[in-house]
Amino acid sequence: MVQIMTDLISKLLDVGLFQFGAFTVNGVVQPFVHHLEMLPAYPILLSAVGSTIATHLKDRSSSHVLCAPDAISLGTVVSLELSKSLVFPNADGTVLIGAHDIGHPTVLIINQWRGDAPMLQLIRTAHRTGLQVEYIVSVVDGVAVALPEGVQAAFELIHVAQVVEVAETTQRIPAGQANAVRRWITQ
Repeated sequence: MVQIMTDLISKLLDVGLFQFGAFTVNGVVQPFVHHLEMLPAYPILLSAVGSTIATHLKDRSSSHVLCAPDAISLGTVVSLELSKSLVFPNADGTVLIGAHDIGHPTVLIINQWRGDAPMLQLIRTAHRTGLQVEYIVSVVDGVAVALPEGVQAAFELIHVAQVVEVAETTQRIPAGQANAVRRWITQ
């Protein structure tokens, strides 16, 4: 499994979906960004990421897959792999589209879990419509964030530290830059 993840990270680096440098995000400069919203442009990678997530979720008792607006294509792959109903928000995030009613255990698929307001609102909207988000799966993560009430667990497919390790060992970034990202992760 380690080699599979290393290969997947390497391919995501090759196409530029993971990048290192100095990026301003929400007014804060950070040394790492992802562009996972572009994953559908690389169907083989989209399928690989979705299949890896689906493998992790096979033993979960969820009946529905909920996905964030920027992860609908990924949610679709996971939904198809698991044969579970897909639910996603409309354009303004106020209505969930999909077949569901009260009491469905649900997994939320997102690109990155930050515990930010839009994702918390998506979870609240799901709850109001009967979906019980019990599990969150993010493609990439780097910081520990508290889970919202009712969510039992969260899982990251790839930790930023893994991306740094692959980038450094394959000489995509120098050691000094890798160490700067490691310091940023632990802030």
